[in-house]
Amino acid sequence: MNRLFIGNFDFEHALSAKAERDRTRSGAVQRLQHELAAIWPAVADDGDFIWLPAPVEAGFFEESTTAGLPQIFPVVNAADVDVPVEACPWGWTDDIRKQCEGNGWKFAAPPQEVIGEVNSRRFSLELERSWGIGLEGAAVIRNVDELRAAIERMPAHVDRWVVKAEFGMSARERILGRGRELDEQTVNWLRNRTGADEVAVIEPWVERLEEAGLQFTVPWSGVPVFEGIAVLLCDSAGQYRGSRFAQDVETELRWMPAIETGMRVARFLKQLGYFGPLGIDAMRFRDADGKERMRSVQDINARHSMGRLALGLRRVLKQGEHGSWLHVRWPTESVDAPRRWFDKLAANLPAGVRVIRTSPFTANKQPVGHGTLVIASKNAPALYAVETQAMGQDSNLR
Repeated sequence: MNRLFIGNFDFEHALSAKAERDRTRSGAVQRLQHELAAIWPAVADDGDFIWLPAPVEAGFFEESTTAGLPQIFPVVNAADVDVPVEACPWGWTDDIRKQCEGNGWKFAAPPQEVIGEVNSRRFSLELERSWGIGLEGAAVIRNVDELRAAIERMPAHVDRWVVKAEFGMSARERILGRGRELDEQTVNWLRNRTGADEVAVIEPWVERLEEAGLQFTVPWSGVPVFEGIAVLLCDSAGQYRGSRFAQDVETELRWMPAIETGMRVARFLKQLGYFGPLGIDAMRFRDADGKERMRSVQDINARHSMGRLALGLRRVLKQGEHGSWLHVRWPTESVDAPRRWFDKLAANLPAGVRVIRTSPFTANKQPVGHGTLVIASKNAPALYAVETQAMGQDSNLR
């Protein structure tokens, strides 16, 4: 049966208690939904459908097929899905279940209470603690007093720390702090995100060396499967900017301890009743003594993830090529601005490097600001140089 992919990229927000109090979505979130809706061909098959909140640039999906991605059918109205399909969302929420039931789309999903539990940072932190693999000083906090107490308990060498909301993706829904004193901004941030059954977590800020998204599939019946590694590309603030997705033995060996722990997590989630895609973010970091260490379970994403989509893009690589999937900020001062940015990048690539666009230039008749593209080359240094140029938003590309 063909699948219908649904890009509810506000999944984490929908899981939070805050979402129950505030059912409205900001213009920025709505725009992101429009701009990312078309990225599903990375993991789709020929004949699958993609749900679009609004139409995107004409001819975009035909161009994707020419680049080696599957032939899919974009739909804006439920009536356009004229054959039986199995719904495949970014993540399962009550609203998505109702949408599937209302439109007669088939679906198989874990219990919603399990979805909420295993995607929470409270769950991953407590799992780390029970397995003895977490960061010293990390804690669940419920109010400002508990935050102050947690900061006081931090190891003496910890000068910086980060507070994260219970639900959130990438570097969103977090605030950074330094020292033992709280400022007004941090206090207000926390008060807006805790209360009733809502919590946050505090962690020491560590010297990040490398991060990776480990991808698994947890079947309804059978043994979890390791699908591969997508090395994360992040900016200095920890914001996700892309993934390297070509596989090699050296990368797998480097991350083998985290892969083994990830399989343990996958088996545990299956026992709790979860099945479906699973992404686990892991990090290599340097501790206060200068020793390299690994945090195998930095985040648990019991849903689709950017890393999983990145692995799906391996199909566009030629023999011997390295590949990176980049999330870049296209200029939006005019409808033609994203295309001009992309064309200039493509025209100035080093020899042996090619680029494949994986986002439309327009969505809902507006220029797309969150663009995605694949950079591919057999020359890894040349590839990395283009990564830096594209993610750094070189002003000459505008």
